[in-house]
Amino acid sequence: MNVKQNHNKPDKRRPTPFGDVAEIRSGYSFRSALQEVDEGVPVVQIRDLTDEGRLDTRDLVRVPDEGFKDSHFLKAGEVLFAARGSQHRAGVFEGQPEFVVAGSQFLVVRVRDARRVLPAYLAWLLNTEGVRRRLEAMSAGSTIPHVSIAMLKRLEVEIPSLSTQTRLLEMHEASLLEIRLLRELTELTEKRNQALQKEFLRTQLESESYESV
Repeated sequence: MNVKQNHNKPDKRRPTPFGDVAEIRSGYSFRSALQEVDEGVPVVQIRDLTDEGRLDTRDLVRVPDEGFKDSHFLKAGEVLFAARGSQHRAGVFEGQPEFVVAGSQFLVVRVRDARRVLPAYLAWLLNTEGVRRRLEAMSAGSTIPHVSIAMLKRLEVEIPSLSTQTRLLEMHEASLLEIRLLRELTELTEKRNQALQKEFLRTQLESESYESV
């Protein structure tokens, strides 16, 4: 029996270089230290990216306009990756009613084909422990640990179907919710135990004081 093989058909299971699925650029490099003003252009900094990989843009620092071009402003759906330092993490920029600039600590990632890759999936990948370790190994030896555009482009990643990406992200959100609920429960338990211990101490002191009379 002859079995026809299509040698030209790509193996979807093979890892894909990150640069094949996303365009990458550096954040804006300011001329000097940020000068905060009341009225100006909002800037996303590392502090605005949570450990969970969420961008909190409610209280961004505003700076004077340095003649920013359209290419400097973030677009909805772009992924911000903290490339400098030891805490590499990523989050999706959901968009703002005004123009926003990302600082130079970030690499800005934009998917090439939204029909193939979800921005949130790329952010999830960059936040996984395995990818972090690989990026750390690639940047080892640098005076200041950082991931360059070239390094990120070379990173090989798995790109499953959109349905699989969506399901995985749903699972991730569910796990984050569970973690938050457990953290809140732990805090409530600690407060309750402290209150019980405080009340126990009070009653014991009152009892011992009464017995000593």
